[in-house]
Amino acid sequence: MRRIGFLVLALAFGFNVLILLVLILHKEPAIPQGKLADGTVLRIEKLTYGTNHVFAKGSPITAKLRQALPGPLRGMFGSPKTASTSTEKPELVIWFAQVNPSTQETVSSTVNQLQVTDLHGCVFPAGNRGTSGNYPNFSMNYARVPVFPRRQETFLFSASGSPGGNPVQISLPNPFRADPHTWTPEPFPIHRQVGEFEFVCTEVQGRFFPAGAYFEPHFQVFQNGQDRTEWYKHEVIYADETGNRGPKLCPYEPAWKVEVNFFKNYQATFPESSIARMSDARVPTPGQVVQRDVTCSIGNINIRFLALCGPGDYKFSNEVCVAAASWQETWTETSGSSSSYNGNQRLVELEFRKKKFSLILDMKGLTRNQEMLIRARDQTGKFHPASFNLSSEDIYRYELDLPQGLQKVDLEFIPQKPAHVEFIVKPPGKQ
Repeated sequence: MRRIGFLVLALAFGFNVLILLVLILHKEPAIPQGKLADGTVLRIEKLTYGTNHVFAKGSPITAKLRQALPGPLRGMFGSPKTASTSTEKPELVIWFAQVNPSTQETVSSTVNQLQVTDLHGCVFPAGNRGTSGNYPNFSMNYARVPVFPRRQETFLFSASGSPGGNPVQISLPNPFRADPHTWTPEPFPIHRQVGEFEFVCTEVQGRFFPAGAYFEPHFQVFQNGQDRTEWYKHEVIYADETGNRGPKLCPYEPAWKVEVNFFKNYQATFPESSIARMSDARVPTPGQVVQRDVTCSIGNINIRFLALCGPGDYKFSNEVCVAAASWQETWTETSGSSSSYNGNQRLVELEFRKKKFSLILDMKGLTRNQEMLIRARDQTGKFHPASFNLSSEDIYRYELDLPQGLQKVDLEFIPQKPAHVEFIVKPPGKQ
């Protein structure tokens, strides 16, 4: 028995010596970092890609050894400190810490304007940022970057430590590099037929400035050969072969996919069966609120009229107007909403200061793939547009563009799903 016990102790000792040798001989790669103007260091800890992002503080070798050890021995390496976040779609997440170089302890992050830059100088901002995994003397920050230069082996990450300050710039290796070449751009104009409608992409223009660029696609719409372009509005997202999707991509890509949702606007005609109405809505004066007990429905959508407000400054709490004032020409337009619960009691608040009329509705049953087109019809039969501004829970606010002098209008509600069309184009690279 003594011999067995001695053997167990010898094996345990040998295993511990092996672990120590591995830790001594293993060299962690250099941590990309840069010094900020306040003397703290911005340290890039990890890059992750996907929808579920997890950061664990410490060496990956240590983490693997911790998992391999029996439970009682895992405490030799301490408890791991972790941070996590999730994204709806696959995105790059850059994990970083702001560190006091004298103590090596993390401090609250003060950096802003986080972005990456490719070899062409194209800049792509972080879509969101946050802090996760707060422990004593340790906190981890992250920047979500939905668009990044995936074909390159490295790219530049930059962040400012103060507004107007010189940004710190750090070159990062790209562990998620992809270099596909499978798309072939089509020559303009590009035609797509959807039922009786023909959608044509005539060009995509690039507008380039020292601070960046934006891109403007142009379309035509025909119904049975008749030009209906003025009836439509569009929502555009660009995609490239590497997996980037967004309103702005690198124009030096070999090809883009232009993904377009076409919606009819207030000028279009609709079958009577697709329209719900509220008649004789009185038009308020500036600072005035008109409320009515009226409802209508279309399909599975139920609509309840809450208020029509004249130009001005308003605050609503749970459908009740608690403050109202007439519009002043010196004001700046603002809007905001919030919702909270105290047990089963819901509190929804809307605050807005607008030069146009505001329509407040309770709408239930509207799905994410639908858009509610709202328009007002005056006594001459002329239509006036409404545009969505904000929502909280089932409470929606729309801006109505009405001329002065109207007494009453009929409101029309038309839910619609878009016509989805895709074009493969050559990006408008800078000349």
